[in-house]
Amino acid sequence: MSKVKFQICPLWNETAAVLLLNNKKLAERIKLFREVKAANPTARFGGSDSMFNGKAPIAKALSERAWHAHLTQDISIVYSVSSRDPTIIKLYGIFRHKDLGTGDTDNIRKQQSVADRMKGQTWNDSVLENKKRRAYVRKK
Repeated sequence: MSKVKFQICPLWNETAAVLLLNNKKLAERIKLFREVKAANPTARFGGSDSMFNGKAPIAKALSERAWHAHLTQDISIVYSVSSRDPTIIKLYGIFRHKDLGTGDTDNIRKQQSVADRMKGQTWNDSVLENKKRRAYVRKK
């Protein structure tokens, strides 16, 4: 079994700070997502875990294949999987469908805006995740 390393970016910290505030259920779903992916990075997390359409702005913007999986009915996690030993899972953020531009009707402008933000991210190991999220919340 290969080793899995999770990485996060400032966009992750920003979206997590907003959506995880007082949302224990969502925090538990993220923990479960990470456990599933740590055990098997290619395993699907529920029936909604899929790649973005290759023609969609988010898929075009990222150098790795972009995936998304529902954490709740309205909130998805956006991530990519690359490399081996260790396998790197980059966590881009958690988003409501309307904020991602993937609601009942696609909002291509919103998707392009989010894609542009995802494209310019820098990456850190996720062991700092909670500390950075708390620092981000305090700044607001």
